[in-house]
Amino acid sequence: MMERTLTRRFSAGLVPAVPYLWLGVLFLVPFLIVLKISLSDPAVAQPPYKPVFEWGDIAGFFSALDFENFTLLIEDDLYFRATLSSVRIAAVSTLLLLLVGFPIAYGMARAPERYRALLVAAIILPFWTSFLIRIYAWVAILKPEGLLNQALMAVGLISEPLDILNTETAVYIGIVYAYLPFMVLPLYATLEKMDDTLLEAALDLGSTPWRSFWTITVPLAMPGIIAGSLLCFIPAVGEFVIPDLLGGSETLMIGRQLWSEFFSNRDWPPAMTMRRLSVFNVTSLVIGFAFLYLPILLLVIYSFNASRLVTVWGGFSTQWYGALFRNEALMDAAWVTLRVALLSAMLATVLGTLAALALTRYGRFPGRTLFTGMVYAPMVMPEVITGLSLLLFFVAVDFDRGFWTITLAHTTLTMCFVTVVVQSRLMTFDRSLEEAAMDLGAPPLRTFFSVTLPLIAPSIVAGFLLAFTLSMDDLVIASFNAGPGATTLPIKIYSAVRLGLSPEVNAASAILIGIVTLGVISATLLSKRSVLRSRRNAH
Repeated sequence: MMERTLTRRFSAGLVPAVPYLWLGVLFLVPFLIVLKISLSDPAVAQPPYKPVFEWGDIAGFFSALDFENFTLLIEDDLYFRATLSSVRIAAVSTLLLLLVGFPIAYGMARAPERYRALLVAAIILPFWTSFLIRIYAWVAILKPEGLLNQALMAVGLISEPLDILNTETAVYIGIVYAYLPFMVLPLYATLEKMDDTLLEAALDLGSTPWRSFWTITVPLAMPGIIAGSLLCFIPAVGEFVIPDLLGGSETLMIGRQLWSEFFSNRDWPPAMTMRRLSVFNVTSLVIGFAFLYLPILLLVIYSFNASRLVTVWGGFSTQWYGALFRNEALMDAAWVTLRVALLSAMLATVLGTLAALALTRYGRFPGRTLFTGMVYAPMVMPEVITGLSLLLFFVAVDFDRGFWTITLAHTTLTMCFVTVVVQSRLMTFDRSLEEAAMDLGAPPLRTFFSVTLPLIAPSIVAGFLLAFTLSMDDLVIASFNAGPGATTLPIKIYSAVRLGLSPEVNAASAILIGIVTLGVISATLLSKRSVLRSRRNAH
């Protein structure tokens, strides 16, 4: 009994301590460094700022404290317009996402139950595909000679190409496309639980379908509407890749401005600061999934294009795959990306699982509120801010940028996603199974490895795959923390896209899409097998 009590006390302290320490060092401390630099004065030096106080000098801190850089953000017309433009574009995009996502989520919720899991998987699958690659696919579609203009002219809707690329319209298309799963999934989770008898009662009482929608469906779906809107609006404000690739130089957003100030201008201090499918439901699902998958499908098809012009079909050929594998720079970047993704995903899975256990099993512990905030904050904060703060931390501790800085940065970000995935499974876990094992004499550690771990294994695998995909996909955080000899594939693809569309990039993108698709299918089969095994063991 004494040994069991000591083991419990030890694990009760160790489980929260490990992820707490990691986030404290690699999330909280970097943002304190950002705070310090935001209160510094610009200087022509290396680094380009002059500290106005030191952390140990409390008296000097208050005497030297000023908000000059924050005042500059308000007074500088460029920063003000960039912030205002970012909020406006994010708000309009969120509204468009709601208008597009609600019919899709409603159609999924009204589909026969046997099809819903498949529809959910179909919505999630594009999310597992590289974000950069999906946005890159729209470059070829929206170009003046691209597929969209060709299709519109072929059906006679327009007589000359439209200028869509490098406009705000292209940015809206890109944001709606990239963030659609974040809007659909919370809406579906809410609508799927809605009681159909409420709608039937309203219709029996003489209400029209449209009135029933506004008086019953919308109010009941409000939690999903709010959750989806927040998940889309907050990251859209700090979006960098979409306005940079699709919006052109005229599209002003704060994420691009921060990137420019840091990398180009080196102005660090200011930069801190009812269950049936109707025709409407079927149509919504067909259009929604076509919107999600058509760019990916076209990109894969054109990776076999014999022509160097990626928007002009020149016959079937695999030559670009051969050229890709002969491209040493791309192959080296792919190898670095794979190593970073595997290592950071493994670390993130361990840390995220410990964090999920701490949040669900250990009640109140010192600093729990701060710990919870550190877990959720990286998921909603713009990646530009996260990447910048980590870079400043590595500079402050004189840690050379390269493979390990990218790995540590990716682990810090992705462990938060693993935590959420595993935590959701632990919250619905039947703890009587653990209690029964311990009543039969199993110590806590053996209970965890023989009972708890096998039952939550599907969520851990899902968390690992999510962390792996996010690392493989990341551009912004890797760009801030990369160094000589540690260029990742997204950075390489981004550089190639900015110089012009390349068939080799199409080939590389198609291979990544194939790897991710196989990974998702494997994870799904593994998860189903684990669930079936758990059910057999339970019986």
